[in-house]
Amino acid sequence: MSESVNETQKSPSLENEVTDFPEEALNKRQTGRVKWFNNRAGYGFVTLTRGVASGRDVFAHHSGIKCDSEQYKYLVQGEYVEFDSCKSNNEKHPYQACNIRGIDNNKLMCETRYENRQPRSRSNVRPRGGGPRDTEDQKSSWSMVAKKRQNRNVE
Repeated sequence: MSESVNETQKSPSLENEVTDFPEEALNKRQTGRVKWFNNRAGYGFVTLTRGVASGRDVFAHHSGIKCDSEQYKYLVQGEYVEFDSCKSNNEKHPYQACNIRGIDNNKLMCETRYENRQPRSRSNVRPRGGGPRDTEDQKSSWSMVAKKRQNRNVE
């Protein structure tokens, strides 16, 4: 027999979510570690690592992620980030992580992975079976060898 899930029951992340940020901490840079992030859904939670709400979770949406280039924006579980804590109109998540960047305003892991995936110049690539490259030394040492003909006289 399967149990039905009560709609008012909160997920573990929601139970630990920050519901009352002190006014002095609002709109200030916070440091946290990504608890989880669903790339397809575009949201997740960041656990605060410092300050008055240390150990509590803050909702993170892909729209709050700041990247230097136009790319798919996501966070990686375990990644350390800095962000502003902002009030939200969402009743379910009263506070959100905004302006999410890497530590010390550095790149996020999604940015470095994106850069590493960029195509490289293919000007020096030879097709399969291209053989050795000719150099000045090799040009003088290579010569055509005539195939010997065998006599097939049967006696």
